[in-house]
Amino acid sequence: MTESSTSSKDTTQRSGKYRHLYGENARPEFWFEEIKNPLASGEGTFIKANGKFFAVAKEGGGGPVYVQRLDRPGRVFVNAPTISVHKGLVFDFDFHPFIDNMIATGSEDTHVCICKFPNGGLKENITEPTVRLIGHGKKVALVEFNPSANSILATGSFDRTVRVWNIETGTNVCTYDGLGDNIYSMNWNADGSLLAATAKDKKITNIRPKKTHCSSSCRIF
Repeated sequence: MTESSTSSKDTTQRSGKYRHLYGENARPEFWFEEIKNPLASGEGTFIKANGKFFAVAKEGGGGPVYVQRLDRPGRVFVNAPTISVHKGLVFDFDFHPFIDNMIATGSEDTHVCICKFPNGGLKENITEPTVRLIGHGKKVALVEFNPSANSILATGSFDRTVRVWNIETGTNVCTYDGLGDNIYSMNWNADGSLLAATAKDKKITNIRPKKTHCSSSCRIF
């Protein structure tokens, strides 16, 4: 190996963008502590945040979900108000991409609920949703707002369907029932034109909601 090729190889090895990055724990005064009985089922989202709030599902009746302000760190009291609009555990949730004080929740009771809460955060328990979406036959494991369309929400259920909803009208825009097994993951692409889903059968399915059918599918090795 020539000297020039060795030098080139060394330069390539040292050119990583993240070589000297490291993380530090936040100071204790910025911690959120003593969050009681968080639900960590492994089937959906454990925690999610937007620019003002973060949410954590809680074990217990009514499918409670903590929604806390990011600018108020400290102890989360056991009697902190929650969003409790379901009859079963909440497995997944997502904040509206354009409305900070709106959240969608999916539950083992098969329902999807849209809740709007005060701009300043929860002052009391919310027990009735703004919109309730009914149509899935088994538990709803995944919910995901479209990143570019204001009122479009996708949901994935263990009934092996993906449904796309218009939350303003409360209607099911389209349903894709071509999944071969229980759904494990689901995400929109950057412009919201395609929805990808993975299932237990080790396949990725790309769904184009406007056409209400699968545009392509491939096996994960």
